[in-house]
Amino acid sequence: MSTTTLLGLQILRGAIAQQHRLNAGVRQNKMPIRLLIANTGQCFQYGARNRTAPKDPDIAQMIIRRQRADQSPRS
Repeated sequence: MSTTTLLGLQILRGAIAQQHRLNAGVRQNKMPIRLLIANTGQCFQYGARNRTAPKDPDIAQMIIRRQRADQSPRS
């Protein structure tokens, strides 16, 4: 594995551990924290289609559509 891959895994593990810690703890706001993780691939540069990348996938809109279609219970 490359050092970039290992760093990415460490960051992901840290985010998951923090999510678990916050969701398991006592907080004033009881809404659980949820992570949406997306592999944007090597072509992802800006997150949204724009003049400089008109044919690239619009990752930002894909995430928004996914969130709107999510039927998981919300607090």
